Order: sequence, then structure tokens, then C-alpha cells
Amino acid sequence: DEALVVILRHDDIELAPARPHEDRIAGPGPAAIDAGVADRLGLEQQGAHETLGAGGTQSSSSVSDVNVRIAGFRVRFQSLDAVNFGALNSQGRHPLELVLGSELFESCVVRFDYSAGMMDVWDNSHAPRLSSAIQVPLTLIDHHPYVDGVLKLPGRDPLRGRFVIDTGSNAGLILAPQDASWTGLAEVFPRTLEVVGRGVGGEVRNRLGRAESFSLGKLQFEHPLVVIPGATSGQFNAVGTMGNIGGQLLGRCRVTFDYAQKRVGFERGDGFYRPFEADMSGLAITRHPEGLIVQVVN
Repeated sequence: DEALVVILRHDDIELAPARPHEDRIAGPGPAAIDAGVADRLGLEQQGAHETLGAGGTQSSSSVSDVNVRIAGFRVRFQSLDAVNFGALNSQGRHPLELVLGSELFESCVVRFDYSAGMMDVWDNSHAPRLSSAIQVPLTLIDHHPYVDGVLKLPGRDPLRGRFVIDTGSNAGLILAPQDASWTGLAEVFPRTLEVVGRGVGGEVRNRLGRAESFSLGKLQFEHPLVVIPGATSGQFNAVGTMGNIGGQLLGRCRVTFDYAQKRVGFERGDGFYRPFEADMSGLAITRHPEGLIVQVVN
């Protein structure tokens, strides 16, 4: 198994070499490149359309004929969205340059080992067995992976429904904006904090509370943190589903995606049972060109 390190080189994203696979042409999907990176690589941006994200909508364009190489596996995009990722990069430690999703996952078995900082990719015919993992059925909706979850909140019946697995989110569990407003979930939590989130479309202000538990099949997270989106939040999950599962939960496991078999495997990591903690500073901070700015003081 090899660690994958992203290096930008002309119009390719190069990663650690492996045995070659035949090129595959990507169809419609969620992949996108940062508009600034596209400019730096000399990719001509054409057209104008609206991109919908967690923060709302923002204008974007398209670039044509872009190659992405991952460990000898190459995907050629006839068209790729070019989006300004500035809102996302203002809160991250590392700049986000490319989003690659179903174009990779639908062709390979992909495993994230968060504690080791590794991503492993196999051809479907050579993938390892998931015998030691808790296997959860997976449903694809608009190229995104959804699983059935059960959320237990203080003083009310469990909420059951589908949640999208969002490997690009650094949150724990985010409830869908429509469900949060329809059922008054913010009032269920004895205490909440105001937090500032950033996504495609800009800034959103949410509330943060603590649930009793969240379960995916036999996998149960105790007292996870839950984000209740504000009224201005954009769209980040399919209509009729409950919300999304982010890195605070996923990062406690080794997670293996097998789209071909319609399943995802979870193996508990060493820190799986440690308490979930919010930022104890009480501050919501974002990065700007002039430095760090305190957005909220709780």
C-alpha cells in the first residue's frame, strides 16, 4: 500500500506511481477544480453557471480536456467545473485545489485510514475483503454515497433516515436545513453554541449541540456533536434525506468504500471511544489575507 501525495504538474494531478490502468473518460459528476489553480495552469475558463453548495450559490465556469492521474490510474475530464474555493480555504490548514469524487470511487475500491494519514486505492477485482469491518449498505443518489442512520436526541424519539457520507466535511454530523427548520431541532438540545461554517457559496452561521448517540448499523458513536444549520444554509444533501456525516465521525475509523458491491466498511480506530469535543476557546475563527479574524465569541 502506498501513501498518495498530490503534486500539481501542468494539467495533471500526479500521485505516487503504481501499475498502469487504461484511461477512463469521466462522465457527469461532482469533480471541480479551484478557479485560481485553473488560471495558474493556463486552463481556459469558459461559460458561466451557478454552483450550489453549503453556503448557497456562486458563479463558476468550466475548463475542458483535463487529465487527473492517481497512482497510474488516469481520468480524462472532457469538462470540469472551475469554482472559487476561497470560502473553503479560509478555514482549512491546506489549500483545496481539486475535488475528485465518484469518478474515482465508481471505478475502484477506496479506503481512508485516517489515523495513518493514508488513502489506498484498488482495482475492483483486487480489493481486500471486508471481513473484519462493520459493513453498511450503501445507496448512490446523484453520485453521492448514502447510508441509513439512527440519531438519538434528548427527550424525543430517534430520528431515522439516510445520511450522505461527506469525506470533504470537517464537521461531525450536520442535519439537513429543511429538517432543522421543520422540526425545531435546535430547541431540543439543552445547550448550543453558535459556529461559523464556510462552503461553496460563502459563510453560514449554525448552532452546535450534542446528541445522545448516532448509529450506522452496529457502529454507534456516543454523544457526537451535531450541527443545526441556520436559515441561510445552502444545499448539501438530497431532498428527503437527513443530513451528512463528516470527518469528526469518519476520522475515528478506517473507512472502505466499495461502490460496485454497494457497501461501505467501518473499522474502529484506537481513538474511537474518546469524547467528542467542541473548540474550547469559544471562538469561531476564519482566515483572511490580512490574518485571522474572530467571527463569533460564545
